[in-house]
Amino acid sequence: MSKPKILIVDDSQLNREILSCMLEDKYDICEAENGKQAVEILERCHKDFKLVLLDLIMPVMDGYEMVARIRETDGNTPILFASAMSSPKDVTKGYDIGVDNYVKKPFVPDELDAHIRSLLRMKEGAKSRNETDHCRMGKYLLDTKHANLRNDKTGSIKVLTIREA
Repeated sequence: MSKPKILIVDDSQLNREILSCMLEDKYDICEAENGKQAVEILERCHKDFKLVLLDLIMPVMDGYEMVARIRETDGNTPILFASAMSSPKDVTKGYDIGVDNYVKKPFVPDELDAHIRSLLRMKEGAKSRNETDHCRMGKYLLDTKHANLRNDKTGSIKVLTIREA
């Protein structure tokens, strides 16, 4: 079985080498030194990559601009910021432009791997998820198509407003 392919984007060669060494046992690693180079790689072969791991502050094209460019054409590839820029404003801006997760530097290698595995599981789960008009929440069954909520224990049905549904 082949290893999932990850694109690591960081302007520091040392950081790229450290990340590659940390992850190469579990993942097939490709590297880029800035956002512009990464976007070019993804334009050529974005379907090859299962995840993009990138720094925020880089020359030529920073992480924010890179994510915005990727999300113009690819809304599916998981993107993980690994950055020391960790103020609530930075984190919020990242999520607003399309980042799927954010790990703050410094991090423990196992923590980074946990974030990666979680994103890959979510992506794979989306492919096999049973898409229906029903959603179970404890003792309730939500029918979004008919906008009602049924209590399985009492059998009562509540008609919901569109906003509630």
